[in-house]
Amino acid sequence: MSDPLILNSGRRVPELDGLRGIAILLVLVWHYLTNQLAPEHFPIMGLLMRTPLSVTWSGVDLFFVLSGFLIGGILIDQRESASFFRTFYVRRACRIVPLYYALIGAFLLTVAFGLTADGRLDWLFRKLHPLWTYATFTQSFAICQTGTLGGSWFGVTWSLAIEEQFYLVLPAVVYFCSRRHLPFLLAALICLAPVLRVFLLLVWPQYSPLSYILMPCRADSLLAGVLAAWALRVPAITANLRSNAGRLYWVGGALLAGVLLIGYSQQPFASNFMSLFGYTWMAVFYVTVLIMGVVEPRGPVSWVCRWAALRKLGIIAYGVYLLHQPMSGLCHGLLDGGEPWITGLRSAGITLLALAFTILLALLSYRLFEKPIIDFGHRFRYAPPDPDRRERRERGESGSATPGA
Repeated sequence: MSDPLILNSGRRVPELDGLRGIAILLVLVWHYLTNQLAPEHFPIMGLLMRTPLSVTWSGVDLFFVLSGFLIGGILIDQRESASFFRTFYVRRACRIVPLYYALIGAFLLTVAFGLTADGRLDWLFRKLHPLWTYATFTQSFAICQTGTLGGSWFGVTWSLAIEEQFYLVLPAVVYFCSRRHLPFLLAALICLAPVLRVFLLLVWPQYSPLSYILMPCRADSLLAGVLAAWALRVPAITANLRSNAGRLYWVGGALLAGVLLIGYSQQPFASNFMSLFGYTWMAVFYVTVLIMGVVEPRGPVSWVCRWAALRKLGIIAYGVYLLHQPMSGLCHGLLDGGEPWITGLRSAGITLLALAFTILLALLSYRLFEKPIIDFGHRFRYAPPDPDRRERRERGESGSATPGA
């Protein structure tokens, strides 16, 4: 029998909301604490950068793993649907595009009111890439060409571009690859990503962002999530993982030690070590945490992920992610006259104010704006399988496994 906790992609799994909450919490700590404490005012920063706080940037990697797991699971479940592509893309558009384009619209308002010319807000608006690159989710190519993320109003959207480009490709991979061959293809592509990263660093070292920003180079984290989604839809694998849950914690502990070592050594994002080992290591660690959370509902990972505060934060994580840097730049620029640096109690209070505004706006956005559009998107249901197409597919898949095929 199949496992309803894992296989029912239409059901909300609390542990996954909690993991999403952890991911956005890591991002907030990285941007609002680790990156804002001014070293000249807080000598402790040198020590903090040799603690787990130094790897809170990896919240984005956890987002990648979660996206691969959730989206990959949906695609695997609905692979035979007669409306496979149409329903998937309509639902994704309803989830991603409205708030993202609202952010672009808000930027146009700042232009109309002359805020982009205000020197206090340079941190938000300097060196922005052409607006059409943000509108088409192609800013990653502009970032690779210029070597800079650009103004912080759109700075975090590089990861969104990676995910959207991934969503364009993954449905075709799942649809056209047989179930028998899918895990092998996923594993091969996961192994290819670090090789591609190192190749680009060796051939074009002057374009170091290539290895960090381009979708194929970061696909190992996304595909690791997809592979986990496939594995947990195989009853024998799920049963084996549950019966050996204790070993998962040993594996997770060993992987965590490697994560802490990455943080202690303060590896640059585009270093050879990170490109060849680091990002894939982080992906495997987060996949292991995800599996521990969903296969052992009474375990410590599941217990943490079920905290109500984390789950609620996870539900509004998309809005928090898009809004937290604009809110930080606006609050610090307009109230303190410059970039977001914590130099004392006043600037720390402004950071807390920016955080409060971010949470409040994200909550209102989700309830009043995003959720109604998401619900509209779910009116487009996956149609039942086409019997003739399923028969042809099954005939082809079984035939491909016969000797001499």
